[in-house]
Amino acid sequence: MGLLSDIWTIRNYIIVTLTPIVLLPLILLSDRQETKCAYVVILSAVFWITEALPIAVTSLLPVVIFPAIGLMSASDTSSAYINDTSMLFIGGLILAAAIEHWDIHKRIALKVLIMVGSEPVWLIFGMMLPTWFLSMWINNTATAAMMAPISNAVMKQFREVKDERGSQADQQEYESLDNRAAEYTDDECRTRSDYHELTGSNISKDEDGINKESSSVEDDVTSDLEYLRLGKALSLSVAYAANIGGVATLTGSFPNIIMKGQTDLLYERYHTTSPVTYGSFLLYGFPIAFFALLALWIWFYLFFFLCRRDQGRLGKNHGARKNIKTMLKKEYNDMGPMTFGEVAVISHLLVLAVLWITRDLGGSGGWGFLFPRGTKICRISPPALENCREDSAMGSYHTCRWWVCDCKRK
Repeated sequence: MGLLSDIWTIRNYIIVTLTPIVLLPLILLSDRQETKCAYVVILSAVFWITEALPIAVTSLLPVVIFPAIGLMSASDTSSAYINDTSMLFIGGLILAAAIEHWDIHKRIALKVLIMVGSEPVWLIFGMMLPTWFLSMWINNTATAAMMAPISNAVMKQFREVKDERGSQADQQEYESLDNRAAEYTDDECRTRSDYHELTGSNISKDEDGINKESSSVEDDVTSDLEYLRLGKALSLSVAYAANIGGVATLTGSFPNIIMKGQTDLLYERYHTTSPVTYGSFLLYGFPIAFFALLALWIWFYLFFFLCRRDQGRLGKNHGARKNIKTMLKKEYNDMGPMTFGEVAVISHLLVLAVLWITRDLGGSGGWGFLFPRGTKICRISPPALENCREDSAMGSYHTCRWWVCDCKRK
C-alpha cells in the first residue's frame, strides 16, 4: 500500500512523462499528416481527462507540438487561436506574471541596489538597470508597475530618517527649555540687578532661539524640496528605463510586435521571407537602448544633482544612507534563499531569451531550420489555385490541392 500510495501521489508527473513516450510510435512509424494529428489529439485527450496538466495549458499544446513535428507552421497554428504576433505578446505577459508572482523583479532590484550603494545618484542607476533589463523580455508597462513600489520603499526610508532626526531635534529643544526654566528659579537670580541682567540675557537668548527656529524652518523647506526632487528622479527613472528597455527587443513593447506582424504580411505578398527577426531586431535595438540608458542617467545626474546649488544634501545625509543600506539588506535577507519556483522561472527566462534570439539569425542559420516545414494553409479561393506557382527565387515549389499548399524545399 505504501508503494501504491507513493505512485498515486506522483501520478500526474508519471502521466505527463510517459504518455508522449508511449504515443511516440505514431509519428515515428508513419509520415502521414493524419497520424501526426492523431498523436496530438490523443495526447491532449489524455491530459484533459486525467487533468495531469491544467486544462488551459493542455489547450495550448498544439502551438508547440504542431510546428515541432512539421504538421503546421507556428504562425498558422497561432492563427487558429489569435494572431501569431498577439500570441507572442501573450507569452511575454505570462512570463511577466510568473516573475511578479515569485518576486524575481524584487530580488534582482534589491541585489543591484545593494551592489551600487546608497548614494542618490547610484540609487537611481540601481533602479534603472534592472528595470531596463526586465523590460527587454517582458512588457514595459508591466515592468514599470513592478518596479515602482521598490522606488517608493527607498523614498520611505529617506522620509523616516528625516522624521526621526526632526523628533530628536525637538526633544533636545524641550530639554534645553526645561534647563533654562530651572536656572530662572534659582535664588541667586532674584536680586534686581540680576533680574535686569537676566532679562537682557533672555532677550538675547530669545533672539537666538528665533534665529535658530527660522534657520531650522528653512532647512526643513530645503530638505522637503530635496526629497521631492529625489522622488521625481526615482519615479521618472523607472518610467524612462522601462521604455528604453522596450526598444531593445521585439517583446519589450507591443508596437514592436505590431511592426513585426505587419512586416511579415508585407513580405508575404511578394512570396519572400521577412528580414525582421528577433535576432536582427536585437542587433540594432540593443546598442540604441544601452547608450540611451547611459545618456539618461547622465542627464538625471546633471539635472537633479549637479546643477543644483546645494548639490544634493541627501547624498551627505549619512544617517539616511546607512538606513537605506540596512533596509535593502534586511529586505533581501527576509526573502531567504532562492526557492525552486524562483530558480525555475529564472531558468525559463534565460532559456526563452536564448531561444528567441537564436531561432532565426536573419537567414544565416538558427535552430528553427532544424525542424520540418509545416503545411501552409493558403488563403485563396478554388478559382485562384494557379497562384501557387513555382518560385525560383525562393528555391521552392508549391503543389496545391484545394485549400492546402504543401511547401517543400528543392
